[in-house]
Amino acid sequence: MEYTQDVEQADELAGSALAKLKDLGLPANPNNFTIWYHYFSNSLPDLSDAVDKLAENEEITGEQFEELYERYFGSDGENSLQEAMWEKMRASMADAIEGLSLTGAEAAQFGDSIIGAASDLGPSSNLDDIQKLVAEVVDGARQIQDRTKELEIRLSSTSDEVEQLRENMESERREAGLDTLTGIANRKTFDTSLRKQATTTLENGEVFSLFIVYLDFLKDFNKKHGENIGNQAIKLVANTLQRKPDDTATPARYSGDEFAVILPRSDLEAAAGIANDICDTLSANTIVNKKNETNLGSIIVSIGVSQYEFGEPMTRTISRVGDSLKTAKRKKENKVEVAERPKANQNIAFA
Repeated sequence: MEYTQDVEQADELAGSALAKLKDLGLPANPNNFTIWYHYFSNSLPDLSDAVDKLAENEEITGEQFEELYERYFGSDGENSLQEAMWEKMRASMADAIEGLSLTGAEAAQFGDSIIGAASDLGPSSNLDDIQKLVAEVVDGARQIQDRTKELEIRLSSTSDEVEQLRENMESERREAGLDTLTGIANRKTFDTSLRKQATTTLENGEVFSLFIVYLDFLKDFNKKHGENIGNQAIKLVANTLQRKPDDTATPARYSGDEFAVILPRSDLEAAAGIANDICDTLSANTIVNKKNETNLGSIIVSIGVSQYEFGEPMTRTISRVGDSLKTAKRKKENKVEVAERPKANQNIAFA
């Protein structure tokens, strides 16, 4: 996960996290510290909501914090899910293999009985002996046929179970990467996508940009109208960010009052154009209280835009976005601020 705080902000967040752990009587180990650091920075809205719910219902324990850490920062949760899925698959396949073994054993036993009965026939055998052998062959064949049909049904069922398990696993993976309120990518998915995009650029020289959207209105809006209506406004912003860029873009919930968008194959000028279009679209929309049809005003945002420079650390790109966002926030009123490209990199040609 990338961190955008400067030294002063990071010190303040770290102090708040340590003070909270001391107040709760919990050890200041890396896992507990990480949870409270992100809680106070509000970089993971789902995590903050989970902590708030725990605080409302009962006293927070170390075990609960371990569960939170694994859910939002560890990979054990996903590994446990995969292990559970594979265990179910192994059980289903074992059941099918057992059916195969039984059928094979029965076929061998049937063959042995036929050979044994046939060896008993001789010149002195009469018609009754031959009819008895034929009856045994027919009966045995019928039993083998029934077992084969049963095996076909079992194998078909196993195949369906394996497919359902695969779909369940993919669904769990998708849900783990989405923000619960808006349904778009969460911060963890954004960080992963950003690293992948930087790797792609290093491999083929493909330019990309990103911007962060700050919801200027949200804090006062929630105080005045309540968080439920505020959440509806957040969803409206998320929907706009999904519609406006093309399908290659990755919009994400970056923090409680911020969104971020990765724009592959977009230079600084193109990204700035998209950001301005989003500002205009949001400001043209008004939020209406459906209960009484009251007009609650427009959605005002600030946006900071930057282009990734070939080979630079992602923290530097994000820092430039953060600086431009701060400038936009100071100017207020639906402002897009574009970060200047470092002079040393302005003449780089991308393939």
